[in-house]
Amino acid sequence: MVTTGLEVVGRDDELAVLVGFLDGSPPPRILLLEGEAGIGKTTLWREGVAYGERRGLRILTCSPSESEAQLPFAAAGDLLGPQAASVLDSLPLPQRRALAAALLLEELEGPAPEPRAVALAFLGALRVLAQAEGLLVAVDDVQWLDGPSALLLEFALRRIEDEPVKFLFAQRPSGASDAPLGLERAPEGAVRALPVGPLTMGALHRLLRARLQSSFPRPLLRRLQEASGGNPFYALELGRTLAERDVEPDPGLPLPVPTSLQELVRDRIARHPAQVRDALATVAALSAPTVFAVGDDAALDAAAAAELIELDGDRVRFTHPLLAAEAYAAAGAQRRRSIHRRLADVVRDVEERARHLALAAERPAADVAAAVEEAADRAAARGAPEVAAELSALAVRLTPHDATSDRLRRRLATADFQILAGAPEPARAAAEELLSELPAGAERAGVFARLMRIASRSDFRAALDLSERTLAEPGIDEETRALVYRDRGQIWMNLGDLSRARAELVEAADSAERSGSAFARAEALGFLGLFDAFAGEPRPPEFWKRARAFEDDLGGRAISYGPLQSHGIQLMYAERLDEGRAALEEAYRRAETCGDDYALGTAQLHLVELEVRAGDLESARRYADSFFQVLGQAGYEVDYGAALYGKSLVDAYQGRVDEARAALEEGVALAESSEDRIFLAQNLAVLGFLELSLGRAAEAARVLRPLWDELAGRGHAEPSVYPVLPNAVEALVATGEFDEARRELAQLEELGRTLDSPWALSQAARCRGQLAAAEGDSEAALPHFEEALSEHARMPGPFERARTLLALGQARRRLKRKRVAREALTEALSIFEQVGTPLWAEKARVELGRIGGRAAPREGGLTATERAIADLVVAGHTNDEVAAALSLSPRTVQWNLSKIYRKVGVRSRTELAAALPAVDHARGR
Repeated sequence: MVTTGLEVVGRDDELAVLVGFLDGSPPPRILLLEGEAGIGKTTLWREGVAYGERRGLRILTCSPSESEAQLPFAAAGDLLGPQAASVLDSLPLPQRRALAAALLLEELEGPAPEPRAVALAFLGALRVLAQAEGLLVAVDDVQWLDGPSALLLEFALRRIEDEPVKFLFAQRPSGASDAPLGLERAPEGAVRALPVGPLTMGALHRLLRARLQSSFPRPLLRRLQEASGGNPFYALELGRTLAERDVEPDPGLPLPVPTSLQELVRDRIARHPAQVRDALATVAALSAPTVFAVGDDAALDAAAAAELIELDGDRVRFTHPLLAAEAYAAAGAQRRRSIHRRLADVVRDVEERARHLALAAERPAADVAAAVEEAADRAAARGAPEVAAELSALAVRLTPHDATSDRLRRRLATADFQILAGAPEPARAAAEELLSELPAGAERAGVFARLMRIASRSDFRAALDLSERTLAEPGIDEETRALVYRDRGQIWMNLGDLSRARAELVEAADSAERSGSAFARAEALGFLGLFDAFAGEPRPPEFWKRARAFEDDLGGRAISYGPLQSHGIQLMYAERLDEGRAALEEAYRRAETCGDDYALGTAQLHLVELEVRAGDLESARRYADSFFQVLGQAGYEVDYGAALYGKSLVDAYQGRVDEARAALEEGVALAESSEDRIFLAQNLAVLGFLELSLGRAAEAARVLRPLWDELAGRGHAEPSVYPVLPNAVEALVATGEFDEARRELAQLEELGRTLDSPWALSQAARCRGQLAAAEGDSEAALPHFEEALSEHARMPGPFERARTLLALGQARRRLKRKRVAREALTEALSIFEQVGTPLWAEKARVELGRIGGRAAPREGGLTATERAIADLVVAGHTNDEVAAALSLSPRTVQWNLSKIYRKVGVRSRTELAAALPAVDHARGR
């Protein structure tokens, strides 16, 4: 995988294609990146060049500009650059003189060189430069190539066949039927076009965070993505404007377009007559514009002819979102209100009609405010809290000032919707404004509680202070008290004081019981049950049945770490993965249905952990990526730290060393700065595992040695929550610290017996065997490994079983029992490859190589997954079709296909089809 810089975000699939193109054998020989201005073609092109350099290819590059398009041979001169002089002497004299003259390397004497002589010389130069390391010719902005250089490249492209030369081009879509450089005439399969499309919302979040050091709340981020069309250049310009202004744009209105981009679109709008501009403003005002709603066919036809909009039956859409923003802004306030007033009578959707009513109003109006409030509640009910927050804010603005109770209700609702939608800063500002207006009492306590919940995900100490102020309010109701104590329990757990945390959670459960609120009881009991699972005192089924009954009474409302989620997590710790997955997936569906991003994210985080245990790293990767998008971009530092942990966990298992280290470094720093002891420990546990995976036992021991004592000292007694002990013991054994290894191993064994945990008992038995073998008694180690395998039979996770088989194979090899050693190691290798843990697969291969005799199945044999991919490829399926058939990602298929080519010793799909029978014969099929 390419090691990318901060600029390359959200382009995993495109980078995988680049890697496959540069690593694989032709075809294709030419990769063409295509996309609009600012979309990121150049960033990908540069990464391809950088990767080619890391692979040891000789690189020829040029980036022509529009101003250079009239300079003959400018691009050819840039491509050959200082290397031109070194290759001239290798060319026949006529070609040498022709090329030297064309590139102004020598004074021209005699007649002008024939164009064909220059073209042949350029082709010859490419062949000379490709001889040693292989050659990559990379041209950005192909559309600005000067004509003579374009002809040279086209000439070479038609004649390069067996030479190790590849071409990487980037261009904007031209709208012309012909491809650049005559690529439409290239042999079948020689060219691959790679469209560079818009970035996802999660990728834009990472880009903005990296380039602007700004995080935008999820609703604003969604609007920014819509306004920019996912174009990273436009998104950065919009984001920079918003960050500089440091204000939340008015709800319901388009984002402001910065001056640097207004000039790109203003002229296109202004040059048209008023009738067309009016129609464009109407299209921009509609969420789902139709010809019927706009009501002016002639104006729409004119706008379509000018390529400002596209017509698809009755549907209308702008050719770029920024045109919509400028068309709306250009209409003027009075005309916009008139447009919205008319559209309120035309559209049928309740929420859109309410928005038009709001934007048409010139002053507060009770009836309009009520209609908008109704629409906000409807949006929240259908799982769109960001829409609900926007509509609720409009309802507040439209509420007459003398309607005090209505205004208070709507302001509180707006804050609640903003919290639910992941927009903490607007919610905090709204709540703080309310505090300055409300008298002491229950309503004021409710506002304090909202502020505390926001702060609990970014500043623990501030949240504790707010909780004290909440509890001190006179007249606080029991439901609010339960919420406060529940959050205090979570805060103290994050801060590392588990005894204080449990006391707070008991108070929460008592207050919830007195309140009679099903939600308060479900929330308090869910987190109390989770806490007891952490402490090694899992609750019995009767507890969870009662707690989940309260949650079921809520009609599908999601609760982060409610009974459904928390019971699923406890089942995961007990290695009852199928039952745990069912509970967590149900919690996920509920959160998704009601639009609760926090509950959705926490369910995803623990599904990451569960699928890692189950050995389904592709599912874990999908959950980790989604969690990063849902909560990693929500504006809360604690959630971002959790997202980094989920990402690093999967990266470490999948052997993405650089990516894992980067996420761990950031995650550890963030956890330390926020005093988050939970994710500090989680990140350190992953770091220790990564070091152990890399064979860096001393570094692993340094990280892991003190970690369990700290956790146990804080009250943790479920060893698989933070899988520290077995990795610490293995590292300590490898570094010869046997006494310390025995001490930590004794703790693991005791906890395993107390909990009857197959996870802990299997790992303890393996560690006991590793210790015996390291002390020189491999024979005594064997029964411990067999005991571990017996415990593994009680748990579904394949990866830990493979680790035990690896240790068993090592012990048998030392005892010179080659056949049974090879059996254990071969099975371990097969599991590691199927799960997708390359660092551990390499350990097994090394051990197999030490046995001697029959070689390890590295180059000739295919794993089950590789064989399935190969069969489908040979049958004529595309990578996307193979991915769909095998429930893999296209990137995984491409990666495995590259490995298959290397193993079988072929360079193309055609050669693979011919070689597979021989592979089958070798495998005894």
